[in-house]
This record gives sequence, C-alpha cells and structure tokens, in this order.
Amino acid sequence: KPFEDLDENAKKTRKDITELEEKKIYPEYNQTKVGIVYDKKPFKYHCLEGKAYFWCSCGYSHKQPFCDGTHKDPHLKIDLKPLRFDCKESKEYWFCNCKQTKHAPFCDGTHRQEKIQLGPSIIRDHNSPPLVIEKIKKK
Repeated sequence: KPFEDLDENAKKTRKDITELEEKKIYPEYNQTKVGIVYDKKPFKYHCLEGKAYFWCSCGYSHKQPFCDGTHKDPHLKIDLKPLRFDCKESKEYWFCNCKQTKHAPFCDGTHRQEKIQLGPSIIRDHNSPPLVIEKIKKK
C-alpha cells in the first residue's frame, strides 16, 4: 500500500511530496501517461537547496533518476517530458525509479505492487527475459 503513515516523519514526508508548488507551475506534472519501469526500487539522492533537478519520467534516461534528453530522440517516439523539481531544502530525497508513482518525482511505494515486481524493467533482474547470445558461424 503506497504511503503508510506510521509516524510523524512519514506524515511530513507525505505532505512534502504531495503538495509541491511545482505542480501548479509546470505543465509536465499533468501528464496522464507513465513511463516504462526502469528499476523496481527507488533511488536516494542528496539534493541541494536552490538547485533545479529534472526527473526522468519516461524511464529511458541513462542518467537515472534524472533526465539526459533521451526522450528527444525522434526514433523512440516518447511523448513524456521530464519533471522539474526545485529543491528548497538540502537533504536526501527518494526518487521514483519505477516511473509509476502518483506523486512524481518521488517514490510513493507503488513499486511494491505485485504487477511491478513481477513485470519487466530496464534494470535486469530475475524477472527479465534471458539474454540471447548466438555464436556467429565462420564461413
């Protein structure tokens, strides 16, 4: 179950990530699609006050959990745009890496759902399809 308010810290964290001012400013927060699952666990990152961070919402970035511009590749046909997060307090934040969160860019525990844990992801795990390596026959 996403968000379990076990203590006051959990309640404060929930409020911090659900009441972002950015949601009122940046239209990217209103995207209706979600990206592909990059990883099945969140990513902890120490953000610095006054700095802007761009969270990858599509799941294709090679600099996860942040955007590297991969969504701009016309061959991939990605409609999703990165979300800007303006850090107001220097501390560690848990960024969503499954890209299914309802409180982007932060983890809300959605990755714990069975369909995500048992489904495919960019980061290979025991649920990923096997790699197929074929030997090339010499003529």
